[in-house]
Amino acid sequence: MKKLTCLFVVLGLCVLFAHAALAADAQPKVFKLGFISSLSGPLAHSAETQKMAVELFVEQINAQGGLNMPWGKVKVEMLVKDDEMKLDVGVRRFRELVEAGCQAVTGSIYNPMSAALNEECKVTGTVYMPGCVPALDAFKKGAPAPATYSVAFTPWSIGYLLGDALIKGLNKKTFFWEGRPDSWGTTMLDGLKAASKELGGQVIGSEETQRGTPDHSPVINKALAAKADVFITNHFGGDACPT
Repeated sequence: MKKLTCLFVVLGLCVLFAHAALAADAQPKVFKLGFISSLSGPLAHSAETQKMAVELFVEQINAQGGLNMPWGKVKVEMLVKDDEMKLDVGVRRFRELVEAGCQAVTGSIYNPMSAALNEECKVTGTVYMPGCVPALDAFKKGAPAPATYSVAFTPWSIGYLLGDALIKGLNKKTFFWEGRPDSWGTTMLDGLKAASKELGGQVIGSEETQRGTPDHSPVINKALAAKADVFITNHFGGDACPT
């Protein structure tokens, strides 16, 4: 699965690079690629592996002489920013990358961040490809920025597919949900509820917990008391290590 995801990212970045470079007024000798992700906070470990993958790709491209552009080979320069998993910080860091001359931006591990940066791209026209599962709004008619791309599903799709797998694949019917009170958690729960309604399952309990929650045992005990067939948590990274 990881290899397949990396392949999609690599292919997507190739399209992203070409689109941004060809759309530029000038013929740059260096292609500036911005990388922004939550390199600190609960998702830091995942964001770091994300950064390493992009660094490897840039290294491989440059080892071949750079990007093949109509005006010749163009080296790739990678500029890195930490959004700290805070929307206001992420927007500022994104603007810094644009001001530094980045023709395209990738990265992102925090779902709500992808929505915020998509809005920035409507203003700047910057090519943006989030490496995370992007916000549902970025797929709705009229919502995507002209050059926002994606290599993944939305949280709603993941929630629906989860329900389908549990009900049709494992014959489970009742679910207790624990999730974050943001677009990652609430939209995924909507997808799970849609699948449950259509396929004969039921969400019999739900609890919201903030990111950075160190102890999940109270929620797990509630799920046990409800006698749900399945306990589901949509927390990610360091948050997904319940005690």
